[in-house]
Amino acid sequence: MATPEKYERMAETMWKVTAELRKESERGCVVLAFAWMDDQLTANLRKYLLPSAQQSEKADELLGVGRPIGDAATKIDLCLRLGILQPNTHKSLHMFRRLRNDFAHLASNISFEDQSIHDRVVAIFDNEEEMLNGLWQAMIRDEEVRKLTEQDRGKNGAQILKVALGARKLFEMTAAALVSGLVSIEYAPVPVKVPSRVARDA
Repeated sequence: MATPEKYERMAETMWKVTAELRKESERGCVVLAFAWMDDQLTANLRKYLLPSAQQSEKADELLGVGRPIGDAATKIDLCLRLGILQPNTHKSLHMFRRLRNDFAHLASNISFEDQSIHDRVVAIFDNEEEMLNGLWQAMIRDEEVRKLTEQDRGKNGAQILKVALGARKLFEMTAAALVSGLVSIEYAPVPVKVPSRVARDA
């Protein structure tokens, strides 16, 4: 696909993810954000792996639920080993995964207002500062962000956001930016030409 289409899809993805996350409860926001990431990791791996012999993606013998590379942690690590993730993104994805696990499974109330959760969101944000600075011009299209950051417009975009926005807003924007970045991997050339389908064993 052409480069302009790649950037259009990345921008569309970022705004779509942000809009969807805003509709959710705190728990739903974290769980949904990582579901977007997990789905995009799966799509990226499908591009780099030979196609499954199964006719249905749900029956994929490698990527399906309970399969050898069906869990999120394995997909994240495999993408790093294939060279399609940068080390900092690999680290961020694991931090997002652990946050998702906590929000999805802890019985006690858990909130972005908790200092420990706030600190973890800021750590992910700091880990992705370079990417977020690159997306700064896109972010200030958001009216709320523009109003909150008007006095500091000349400063480093990521640092402005970290000071101006609460943990949830930081989470939403960092998650949306990361999903958008994962989308770009689909447009990278594959290392080899692959057949249309892996033959079944006789």
